[in-house]
Amino acid sequence: MANHEIDTAPRPAPSGGHAQPGFVRCLGVGSITAIVVGTMIGSGIFIVPATVAAGVKAPLVMLAVWVFGGIACMFGALAIAELAAAFSSETGGLYVYLREVYGPLVGFLFGWALLLVIDTGTIATLSLAFATKYLPYFVPLSPAGQKAAAVLFILFLVAINYAGVRQGARLQNVLTVIKFVALSGIIAVVFLFARGDWGNLTAPKPSGQIIKEARMYPNDFRYTKEHEWLKVEGDEALVGITDFAQHQLGDIIFVELPAVGKELATRQSIGVVESVKSVSDVYAPVAGTVVAVNEALGQTADLLNKDPHGQGWIVRIRVKDKKELDGLLAAGDYEKFLEGLEH
Repeated sequence: MANHEIDTAPRPAPSGGHAQPGFVRCLGVGSITAIVVGTMIGSGIFIVPATVAAGVKAPLVMLAVWVFGGIACMFGALAIAELAAAFSSETGGLYVYLREVYGPLVGFLFGWALLLVIDTGTIATLSLAFATKYLPYFVPLSPAGQKAAAVLFILFLVAINYAGVRQGARLQNVLTVIKFVALSGIIAVVFLFARGDWGNLTAPKPSGQIIKEARMYPNDFRYTKEHEWLKVEGDEALVGITDFAQHQLGDIIFVELPAVGKELATRQSIGVVESVKSVSDVYAPVAGTVVAVNEALGQTADLLNKDPHGQGWIVRIRVKDKKELDGLLAAGDYEKFLEGLEH
């Protein structure tokens, strides 16, 4: 990628004075383009679309969302380009534009929000998504190891950018090329080898049918309206979260398990499930005593996504009063409850 860099020498000093402090233009068009493209093609492009699709459901509506989003982004880009041309003598991007239009206070607040919340939160989210969603495919990591990898990834990027703008730009150029080539390869493979049906765009299956076919809630389970399931095995029962719950949570990255021997009241929190989108409590469907926990979730929390009704069980409890089971939902009743949520 061509990179026509601009001279980085300090600004000329006035007669008898020192060099004027300020930002130096040292990135060319190639590097600036790579920054923009690389920022847009991040870990989120493989996570957010699934959430959007689950929300809008209809394929044509999904396409409309992306088309409208693309058009809105285009107008935003044109507006930013015009502002950049109007303030070509100053550096600072949106900070400068907001300061000139709304005053110094707004620009000041935006600058600090960008540093403390917007950019910081974005970097943390993308780093955690990389360490929890993609890195485990190559290196098995515990939840603590995944978080440590995310922190190390951030520190590595800090060190590169601290070394200099050019060093950061070179790394960004390489990463952007890798991401662009990988994404293009995925698109090519899907269009060349996937066996789709254009009819799915105009005549998708009814939502109720999709629920029954995709989830297939076991008939020997009992369910709660908070989306826990319970499978009775003698005096004991396995407890987990339903397929609907894991879809709502998204990619699960950590599960907090209770101590063996803990006494649980009905509707008492068993533990916490943390995903890339939220943190949620899991509640005991009935009262009982924890006799075992699924230790595998400590290493592979995404078992809750892959097999929520099987290997993704959370705890085994000794049921205190089996009469409480009568107050739980059967599979058919739970599916009807979900169909009501879909409408």
